[in-house]
Amino acid sequence: MVYYRLQTESLPEIKLIDSVSIHPPYVHVRRQLDEYVMYIIVRGEMQLGENNIEYVLRPNDVIILSPRYEHYGIRATECEYYYVHFKGNITLSEEEDIKEALMTERLQSLKTDEFSGMRNKDIILPNYYHFSSASSVINLISKAGDIISSLRDKREYFACKADCMLMELFIDMSRAFTSELLFEPKAASTKASRKVFDLLNYFNSYYMEDVSGDSIEELLSCNFDYLNRVFKQATGKTIFNYLNELRIIKAKQLLENGLYSISDVAEMTGFNDAYYFSKVFKKYAGTTPGKYGKSKRQQDELQK
Repeated sequence: MVYYRLQTESLPEIKLIDSVSIHPPYVHVRRQLDEYVMYIIVRGEMQLGENNIEYVLRPNDVIILSPRYEHYGIRATECEYYYVHFKGNITLSEEEDIKEALMTERLQSLKTDEFSGMRNKDIILPNYYHFSSASSVINLISKAGDIISSLRDKREYFACKADCMLMELFIDMSRAFTSELLFEPKAASTKASRKVFDLLNYFNSYYMEDVSGDSIEELLSCNFDYLNRVFKQATGKTIFNYLNELRIIKAKQLLENGLYSISDVAEMTGFNDAYYFSKVFKKYAGTTPGKYGKSKRQQDELQK
């Protein structure tokens, strides 16, 4: 599969964006631009080629054409679509196991704390994809419409705002693409994979709650031992090892600001008592909660 990696150190720059309906005898001109072009198909059919590959694009299709290649219309059709011409720091990639890359990205993101994680990471985008979920494309279309409205509002910083909104569109597109590939209906492991990600999402919202094997079985209607095996295959960790690791990440954030006692932090991160919390914290962090918090605050003072 061919896809793009969009670097996030800088925003994509919109050169042109709008929606349009085409009718015969109009055919796309043969051209090679110095920018990327994305088409989101709303209605009808578009036939075009790029790099000796011919596409028949229909509703729920999205394609990103590269400035590296010439693209051209094949025949006249009726089609309604949104288009975005943009520049950005993009590399073209061809990896045999895109699912593994996407799985790694999502797992890393789910266990990263809210403020330090997943910045300056590449956004993975397909160069061409048919979304099975119409709601995903409706969301992209809605965001494209919002970008157009933003550009027509000529108040200060309107172009920067529009570029930010395009980055948000790409993030949503990548998330939808990831979810569809990881949970594709015909995959034998789909049901188990969904339960793993349901559990990961649950932990990120309710890590402070009392969690047990019985409560997980009740939540997901699944045998705990089976789910634990599947979970370890996907994440490399058992369910409770992952949960403890996540709780310690959250505990570190609370300890760094110095506003809470160790007992408070233990309770806020789902541990039964401060002694057990300190024991688990030292196992994962290599030091005690008290020493960790003090060290971090001293480092912050030195940097001021």
